[in-house]
Amino acid sequence: MTSKRYPGALWRPIAARYLPGTRIVSHERMNLHVAVSESASLRGFFNQPKRPSSHFYVRKDGIVEQYVGTDYRAEADLEGNATTISVETQGGVRNANAEPWTPEQVEALAQLFAWAVREHGIELRIADDSRPGASSRGLSWHRLGIDGNFPSSGLLAGRRQRGGGMRYSSASGKICPGDAKIRQVSEIFARASEILGETPKKPEPVPNPAPKPSVSVLSLGSTGSAVKVLQREMNRVFPAYSRLKVDGSFGRSTDRVVREFQRRAGLEVDGYVGPATQEALTRHGVRLSGSASGSKPAPKPKASSVLSRGSSGSAVRTLQRELNRVFPAYSRLAVDGHFGPATEKAVREFQRRAGLKVDGYVGPATQAALRRHGVKLK
Repeated sequence: MTSKRYPGALWRPIAARYLPGTRIVSHERMNLHVAVSESASLRGFFNQPKRPSSHFYVRKDGIVEQYVGTDYRAEADLEGNATTISVETQGGVRNANAEPWTPEQVEALAQLFAWAVREHGIELRIADDSRPGASSRGLSWHRLGIDGNFPSSGLLAGRRQRGGGMRYSSASGKICPGDAKIRQVSEIFARASEILGETPKKPEPVPNPAPKPSVSVLSLGSTGSAVKVLQREMNRVFPAYSRLKVDGSFGRSTDRVVREFQRRAGLEVDGYVGPATQEALTRHGVRLSGSASGSKPAPKPKASSVLSRGSSGSAVRTLQRELNRVFPAYSRLAVDGHFGPATEKAVREFQRRAGLKVDGYVGPATQAALRRHGVKLK
């Protein structure tokens, strides 16, 4: 088995019997952690059974150790392991929230991220959340995929506050890597951009971020080949919680598995395999096809009708106020109830960050995504 190595690291591989031995599906992010350790090496800790390994460890003096080849999975990021290069860092034992990375660590992390961009094609951007897709790619940190009582918005928010996504840990409340270190991510990113000789660019809007739904809405009571494909694919891709009988009947067990997927993916948990759920399943490698009968119609959106340039009224006023509250980094709208150029610009920016079709229309898909991010529409 090959092992992709970072030239700037000491190569100290973990024994193969303690690793999953599974290749990374695609390199989408480099995730930063703190080890809560002052040890000069984590190799001895990781080189044992049932220890969730990381690819790298960066000491306070800037020395980097590598334990797993970056073409193979480590185990430090739970649901993100298939697409993540994980980096532990020395520190976090005393006052973990207030302790920053040392200047040597910042430089080492920037060099490592620049290498990952060149070597593996990781996007030169800072991740917004842990949701599968464009918004979680780039330079990331562990808290983005951790649930806990974190700030409701802004840089220090966690997974739940950002509207869901992949869980990078099954534990709740982990501050990893700590507030001070999270605030240094932009510094690491800027230095990596300098190393690469580039000015970082915002990702271009993706007109169609996911394929159109390939089957009709499936739900409790549906039967047919599409349900059978759904059951088989869920068992294949999500064996940890899907052990369905492949019988083509959408019963209670299938409904329970669909709801669990929706919960983990940060979707509305309603048991309906409609357009949003089908798109999310496709991004996770579930290949849907076939036909079905007996489905109930999907529930209607809970929010207002489609809003767009020229709309006015209380629904637009609520939208403007909520965008300002939840996304202050890019939404500073006048709450006047008129959907003008500024409101459209904020909506398009949200759609881009959420991986939606960037069209400026606040329709069912955008309304559902806004609700998942904490925007309370009426």
